[in-house]
Amino acid sequence: MLILAGLGLVSVVSCAKETFPDDADTGILQVYDRLYLTDAFAADSVKKKLYISASPDTTFYYSISKGGTTPFTKDLDLTVEALSQADVDAYNVQNKTGYLLLPPESYSISGQAVLKAGESVTPRMPLTVHTQKLTPYTDYILPVAFGVTDTTVKVDMQKNRLYYIFRLVGFPQGELIGNIPALKDPGTILNDYYGDLMMRDASGNLWMYPLAGNGNKTLGNPVKMYSGLTPDKVFGIWFSGFDRVVFLTGNLSGGWAVYRMNAGAATPDQAPVVSDPVRVITVPESWVRTSGDRWYMGPNPSMSVGLFTNTATNWNLNAYNGTGFAGGRVVRTDFGYDHRGQAVIRGAILSSHSWGLLAYRLGNVDMPANVALASVTKVGDGFLDKYIRMFSINQNDLICYKSNGDVIRYRNFNLEEFYKAM
Repeated sequence: MLILAGLGLVSVVSCAKETFPDDADTGILQVYDRLYLTDAFAADSVKKKLYISASPDTTFYYSISKGGTTPFTKDLDLTVEALSQADVDAYNVQNKTGYLLLPPESYSISGQAVLKAGESVTPRMPLTVHTQKLTPYTDYILPVAFGVTDTTVKVDMQKNRLYYIFRLVGFPQGELIGNIPALKDPGTILNDYYGDLMMRDASGNLWMYPLAGNGNKTLGNPVKMYSGLTPDKVFGIWFSGFDRVVFLTGNLSGGWAVYRMNAGAATPDQAPVVSDPVRVITVPESWVRTSGDRWYMGPNPSMSVGLFTNTATNWNLNAYNGTGFAGGRVVRTDFGYDHRGQAVIRGAILSSHSWGLLAYRLGNVDMPANVALASVTKVGDGFLDKYIRMFSINQNDLICYKSNGDVIRYRNFNLEEFYKAM
């Protein structure tokens, strides 16, 4: 399925700002009585990323507004048009971009608009894009402007046009690969294990669910690996496929710590084996209890990551090198608190957040300190509401599970596409 992504609403080419007169008698709103494209009013500071089904057409809506406090006393006729290649060329030169003009046969737009007497905004007008002849993963741009024949009417010449930017991308679907009833218990944790799945149930047993061996399509019957890892002693658990190690956080042998369990890969005729837990680093009890299950394999083969807090609103992101957790350091101190689950996909940290599924593009697999918030991109919707937790397999496939035990797999998760939770 294809979707159309309107990646932004951009202001006009001119960089100048209006200087509003400060008239104590009439006030700024009364003086600023010009016409403008409604969305252009916020385009300098707001960019929207819209993912909309484009089968076969996608329709966007826009309007024209009048500033000031006094509306017109008669209907006002307006004209609307899409601009030419020359406008696109000028935009690309000034903004150092390479957008293509949206082909004329790929859209339709109304050429007329009416601002009714007494109204401050026109009715919504359609801009319909036809995607059949567009090329996926290509950025298109369509400048739209309006005019008015009544020369006595003032027009804001900085906000009488918008540059609509579109990208045709995939809308990949997740697939249900099985249901694990034990996942209904909040004490249960599911994770990666050599491409199969590893589960710690609420009774403290560690299980392996075959997945890779049967084509990654459905879960096989579970095999018991270990016992005694009860939720009151082990808060977090994750698997480092590169180091063949199971990591645990909690109190297993008289102290709060991060533990390592060496793991052997399973074969069709042999049950997987893991060793007893070994203490790696000692941490305060408050640190472990507030970190919960927010641990996962890091963005490179020798790194693990923990998200933890000592307060309700200040989460820190820590990175540790190697199986012995050497070189631990804080990467972020402002990660935020309203994140549910994290996973790493090709060097980017995915986080299920109230804003959507966010990708923290680090730019460096070594995770440099103080990663800028500007690297955050929204790549999905609905994950926080539908999924208890998520993790990745080999930083390639995203696995999520629901409170009813359904396990969903997103194959070859692509950071350039957009996902809707199943």
